[in-house]
This record gives sequence, C-alpha cells and structure tokens, in this order.
Amino acid sequence: MKRSSRQTSSGFALITAIIFLVLLTLVALAAIRGSGLEVKSSANNTLRATAFESSESTRALVSALIDPLCYAGGWPGSIGGEVSDAEFASPLPTGLTIANNNTATAGPDNWCVETETTFNPNTSTVDARYVRTLDRTQINGAASVQRLYIAGAVGAGQAQGAGYSPPGIAVASGGGNIYFHVQSRGNERADAPEASYNTSAVYRYVIRR
Repeated sequence: MKRSSRQTSSGFALITAIIFLVLLTLVALAAIRGSGLEVKSSANNTLRATAFESSESTRALVSALIDPLCYAGGWPGSIGGEVSDAEFASPLPTGLTIANNNTATAGPDNWCVETETTFNPNTSTVDARYVRTLDRTQINGAASVQRLYIAGAVGAGQAQGAGYSPPGIAVASGGGNIYFHVQSRGNERADAPEASYNTSAVYRYVIRR
C-alpha cells in the first residue's frame, strides 16, 4: 500500500522540527555555560581587585610612616615607642598595627635602624598589618619593611672633595638617603581568602638631621 504525499511531507516536517529543536537546545546550553563562565570570571576579577586594593592601601600607609619614623628616631609612646606623641609628626592610621619582631627590645620595631642580614622578599617577616572596612570593602593587608642601604647624596662627605656642588655636608645632616624595600600582601577577606595580591616598591628617605 503506497503512502500519500501528505503523509510523506508530514514525516519530513517532523524530522526537521526535531533537528531544529536539538540544535536550539545545544545553542541554549552553550549560552548558559558561557554565561556561567562570564559570571565566574567577573567574580574572580572582583576578588582580585579587592585584594589589590588591600595590598596597595597597606603599602601606601606603611611607606608614609617611614619619613616621620626616621625623622623622630622612633615610634610614639602611645603604641609603646620611645618618643613622645608630639614628636611623631604623623598620626597612625586607624586599623594599622606595628609588629614587634625583635624580642630583645620593647615596643614596635624601628625600621630605620634595623638592617636585614639578607634580602629575600619571599621570607621577610610581617612588620605591619592593616585591617579595616571602608565603604563596605574589607581591607586586609600585611606589609614588611627592609632597610636596604644608605647612600651619600651629591655634595655630601667625600663628594665635596671631588668638586661636586652644592657645598658638601655630612651624610647624617642631610647629605644622604636611606633606601627601603616595602612589600605588602593583600587578601579580599581575613578568613579563608580566595584571592591575594602582592605589591612592592622602593622608598627613599632623605636624611634631614
């Protein structure tokens, strides 16, 4: 018994419809998977941005304290230091704590007089921590400070005898620079962080007295 042309065309239409439905399903699944990857990537970028902000905020605050620390010769008495609070020119930021890694001395470590025997950023100790919540963003960072070396400025000490100008002055009276390596590590949160970021910079302190 022969099938009619109408039954044959209906069969082809059904097969075509099924094929289109399969293709649409595959396209939809690919779009959903792509959207999920984009959401995950966006979330990771947000976590890394928060960790970077934590690291940079900590590094900037710690670097800004080197100048008043070296000029005053120590930390203020309010945090266990050896100089008066009036002599320390800069107030300590809220949420920033200075560590005491030298058990032989009392109070926070004086970065300006301590010299590391070896320079290894991967094994440096934590000298300061900064934990604070700003605009619903949690800042969580730790920084290490290493004094690198002291270099005489042009016109200081022996440079005077070599004919450099301006007139030479003693290194301890403003004719030298102390160089520090400041490294910080920031996390997007304190407990079980999913992202972290390291930043570092070399800071120069000009000796003024």
